[in-house]
Amino acid sequence: MDAVTGFYGKLPSHGDFLVRRLNRNFTAPWDQWLQTAIADSQSQLGEQWLNTYLVSPIWRFSLSSGICGHSCWCGILMPSVDSVGRYFPLTIATPLPAESDISRLFSEQHDWFEQCEALALDALNGDIPLDHFDQSLCQLDPPSVPLNKTQLQGYQTPQPAWCFNLESPQQSTAKLSELALSLLADRLPARSYWCAQNAEQINSTLLITAGLPPSQGFSALLDGQWKAWGWGGEPYNGSDLDIEQ
Repeated sequence: MDAVTGFYGKLPSHGDFLVRRLNRNFTAPWDQWLQTAIADSQSQLGEQWLNTYLVSPIWRFSLSSGICGHSCWCGILMPSVDSVGRYFPLTIATPLPAESDISRLFSEQHDWFEQCEALALDALNGDIPLDHFDQSLCQLDPPSVPLNKTQLQGYQTPQPAWCFNLESPQQSTAKLSELALSLLADRLPARSYWCAQNAEQINSTLLITAGLPPSQGFSALLDGQWKAWGWGGEPYNGSDLDIEQ
């Protein structure tokens, strides 16, 4: 498929919603989710909403097939505002083949996400006109992402089991990672990955969720208070997942 980067949302240069090169398969469910999520977060945060929103991070995201149409998607979500002071995020996104291995995008396509973020910030700050912003997005090389490997089927035994041929014992960690991603895809066939770098209120974070994040929990993506907004706990630390003692 020909992946072209588009955008949707608000910018200070204009007083209405802007959309370029994103089809309704993406924008319809995305807008419905965002409108509800913003409304829920405003209700939850009350008078603190605006100050919290303004310093919230830029989130990188990747969506599996089945969330916004048949395609996978990746892009960024940045807090923004229009020319008359109505606050609503700007989304930059590009479609990917439905079979894409979206789990690898954040690590392997860091430069692409950085370019999107830089252009979005330039447009937000008025450093470049809308036409320049639009043309620059068109000129971005689309992210290169491998396709998913065949899902790993376990043995048909009384209890789940998997067996791998190894060239050496050192391959075991890679095989376990491959199995973990396969199990995740099996459990969450429609899933999204979210990544934010350090911001005023949020540490660098990786979020994986079924579908899109629940609107009632969206406040946590603004202020980092995961437990307070119904996520059931705080994020794991890297040391919590360190299996090599």
